[in-house]
Amino acid sequence: MPAVTPPAATPEPDLRSLLAVPWRRRRTVAAVTLLGAGLTVLLLLLLPPRFTASALVLVAAPPTRVVSLDAVMAAGPADAQTVFTEAEVLRAPALLETVATAQGLHDDPEFNAALRPPGLLTAALTALPEGWDRLLLGRPLPRDAAGPDARAATLDAFREAVTVRPVHRSRVIAVEVDSRDPVRAAALANALAEAYLTAQLEAKFEATRRASVWLDGRLASLREEVRQAELAAADYRSRHGLTEARGTALTGQQLAELNSQLILARSKRSETEARLAAMRQAADPATAPEALASPLVQKLKEQEAALLRRQSELASRYGDRHPRMIDVRAELDDLRRKIAAEVTALAKGLENEVRAARAREDSLARSLAEVQGRDAVEDAAAVTLRELERGAEASRLMYETFLARFKETTEQQSLQEPDARIVFAALAPVVPSFPRRLPALAAALTVSLAAGVALAFLLERLDRTLRTAADVEAATGRPPLALVPLAARGGVVADAVLDDPAAPAAEAVRSLRATLAVRSRGGPAGVVVVTSSLPEDGKTTLALWLARASAQAGRRTVLVDGDLRRPAVAQALGLPAGAPKRLDVLAGGDLEAALATDAHTPLRVLPAGRAGVEALDIAEAPALTDLLAALKARFEVVVVDAPPVLPVADGRLLARRADHVLYAVRWDSTRREAAAEGVRALTLLGVEPLPVITRLDPARHARYGYGDTAASYAGYAYGDRRWTA
Repeated sequence: MPAVTPPAATPEPDLRSLLAVPWRRRRTVAAVTLLGAGLTVLLLLLLPPRFTASALVLVAAPPTRVVSLDAVMAAGPADAQTVFTEAEVLRAPALLETVATAQGLHDDPEFNAALRPPGLLTAALTALPEGWDRLLLGRPLPRDAAGPDARAATLDAFREAVTVRPVHRSRVIAVEVDSRDPVRAAALANALAEAYLTAQLEAKFEATRRASVWLDGRLASLREEVRQAELAAADYRSRHGLTEARGTALTGQQLAELNSQLILARSKRSETEARLAAMRQAADPATAPEALASPLVQKLKEQEAALLRRQSELASRYGDRHPRMIDVRAELDDLRRKIAAEVTALAKGLENEVRAARAREDSLARSLAEVQGRDAVEDAAAVTLRELERGAEASRLMYETFLARFKETTEQQSLQEPDARIVFAALAPVVPSFPRRLPALAAALTVSLAAGVALAFLLERLDRTLRTAADVEAATGRPPLALVPLAARGGVVADAVLDDPAAPAAEAVRSLRATLAVRSRGGPAGVVVVTSSLPEDGKTTLALWLARASAQAGRRTVLVDGDLRRPAVAQALGLPAGAPKRLDVLAGGDLEAALATDAHTPLRVLPAGRAGVEALDIAEAPALTDLLAALKARFEVVVVDAPPVLPVADGRLLARRADHVLYAVRWDSTRREAAAEGVRALTLLGVEPLPVITRLDPARHARYGYGDTAASYAGYAYGDRRWTA
């Protein structure tokens, strides 16, 4: 028994083989692509168009404090968090409800589903008992177009139609609204943006109003606090005699004034004492600075100088006893007495001034001591007074600050502006945003093409039929001995190798015959059994063509129909039905009488006849062995058309008696598992099957792009004739 050869491992697919799969299944890919594109076009035609209008709103950060007017009136710089927050505010249910009510969306069938004619699903849900709609849909089905459920559903539909998205890296928010009516879409987008600005103004007005009310109440309490603080300070000042003059305490003013006067008095006393001491210490009191400063003394001194000049002049003329000299000396003495008297008077005046200055100084010192004592007492009381005054002053400042803020807030109520503005109002769109036909069609083509390719790979994966020599070798563990194409259309299949000897089918059969001759080492081929896994795999046609080709080549050949259950050779060759059959020979009949001759070749044919369940017994009978031995001794080539090996055991028993077993594998029909199982069954019996691919369609095989040697058959054309089955 020959060794059992395991099936060869399936080669790993390369890029070329992967790319060839969609090409082989191009009809499937094209069908799926066209189907997807057609359904998309139909859907695009049936879907009502929707238009999207967009308004752009520039936002800023909203204020959070209302104590300062700047916080009430001005907006700070907006960050990304603020912009996203305002985007959510634009989709707030309260704002949407305001716009929906103002624009009459509750009466619009586009948004209020209760106003639209009910569909099949809606009608079915409506017919159910109450509560089932909530159980199935999660919410009650609106039955009243003006009821709360319908209003809530309308608001949800409007919310789904609104898209609010911040524009990248900016403070601009795009407000988009979808609607079947482009004018309606633009109106809703602008209405939503305007409602947002109005809501901001109302929020500012409300914040300002609350600030005004709070400031007004606070001012009343601050006013009373100021009044009470000032009354307490005035009462304390009155009880303690803390009078003030031009903002300063009177005692303090007196103390400062007395201190200044005392300093002046001491200075004047010192000055007067110095003048008196200078006069007393002078050798001639008349030459003292005080005397020289006196106008009278100065005048007397001038007169004395004049008398001295006159005396000098008279002395040069007259003698000392001259009367004029005596008169001059007398006048001079009298003048000097007057000067001395005047100097003495000046000295007494200075002494009087010194005594008066000392008296004034003493008086001022006593007054200063008295005021200082009173000031010490007042200072202790002034501490509390200053505390009261500071409290009153703080209350007054707070009151004045709040009063100014109240006036500013009240005056600016009419000047409020929102922290956002519309930078671009929505316009009625011309092109619908949904469905976008070209992108949708392109996407559908892409998806359909991808689905077609995926289906091609799936079908290729699920397709277990054999097409190439590599497939056959992978399934059976043996390379195919030959690849036999189909016969050309327009003729009899059995006569294909005779009608056109140059046809690919005839060439393939001749190549198969030559291969068998090589395997027989140049001698007769002997018994060649042709079988397959299942019926309709082309084994009968292969046996017929091989036998005719061998007979044409001059070999003594006989074709034996070995299928007693479904004989087909006699019918294919047009042999008469009443002639003896193989069953007759096995029953003891004449072999020569049972052998028929082919009408077109020297081929001899032994028809099978028909048997039932006893066909297996006949296959096991020794008479069959004797018959095959007799035929082999008489003919060079004995071709046996055996039954398939999987449905019945006849073919396997015949294969054990053969020199060569050709195993027909029908191209694009025989499954891998069937071929592998049939070859395994024969191998276990000690038979070495030789796979042969039959009924190969060269044109389709070439179009599939397998790239093996079978693709070369496509170059052999038959004119306008096509391949036949």
